[in-house]
Amino acid sequence: MASTLVIEGEAGSLDYRLLHRLLVDCARVDGLTLRPAGGDATVRAVVAHLRGHEGGTVLGLVDRNRGGGESTDHVVVLARHEIENYLLEPGVVLAACEVLRTAPSAGCTPALPADEAAVLDLLGELAAPLVPLHCLRQVEALLRARIGAALGDLGRTSYSAPRPNDGSAAACLASLEQEARRFVAACAAAAELADLAPAAVRALWTPEHARLTASEFLASGQFLVELDGKQLLAALVAKLQATGRPRASFAADFERLLIDGCAERWAAAPTFFVELRDLAERLRR
Repeated sequence: MASTLVIEGEAGSLDYRLLHRLLVDCARVDGLTLRPAGGDATVRAVVAHLRGHEGGTVLGLVDRNRGGGESTDHVVVLARHEIENYLLEPGVVLAACEVLRTAPSAGCTPALPADEAAVLDLLGELAAPLVPLHCLRQVEALLRARIGAALGDLGRTSYSAPRPNDGSAAACLASLEQEARRFVAACAAAAELADLAPAAVRALWTPEHARLTASEFLASGQFLVELDGKQLLAALVAKLQATGRPRASFAADFERLLIDGCAERWAAAPTFFVELRDLAERLRR
């Protein structure tokens, strides 16, 4: 039976190419259609729509990011920050570096990591400058959740008047006035929130920053699960490009090597991509 997996990104994106390789080429899910739909919220909306209008299995897959939440019956949340984090598995990166080392046309020098431990050290070095911004986003997401829960029906603290259906002058003015009253109430309520006091913000930041900067966070490889994979992958590509005179297509070529490495890992390591293996089984039903 045909099945549909709604994913983030767009056709031809890294998400699409990696998932097609793993689910169609490696897992061989027959009749699978990958349907890119933009961001998390759009993926969930498209899944809900298709389940009501199309036959077969319809599931969604979204990045965990900072607020991906938990998987539901119909939408799977990645175990890592985003799909790029899987490309940064030390064994996958090492395999790509071995190809670069033995391919003169790649334009890279031999100054590439020679084993998985060296890859992990390199990625840890590149990850360290990303930690403060990651911590900011983590605390920001927590504060947003607390603010939303505290404000309840008062809602957002930005001003945006609803557009009235009839478009009359009276209705438009009434909409502006109503939004102004709501906005004032929301801001007044936000001003009273204890969570927004500087000391409270610092109390959230301090333990999280301490956790993220502890030596074991980098040494254990946990940063490969939690940190922004897109940023870390970009930093890795830039670092490798600085090791020699790579050709103009280096970034795209390196992505292809990483995808190849993930495909090899899929076949060799059953514990790799666990949630995607489970997803493949669900899509076969």
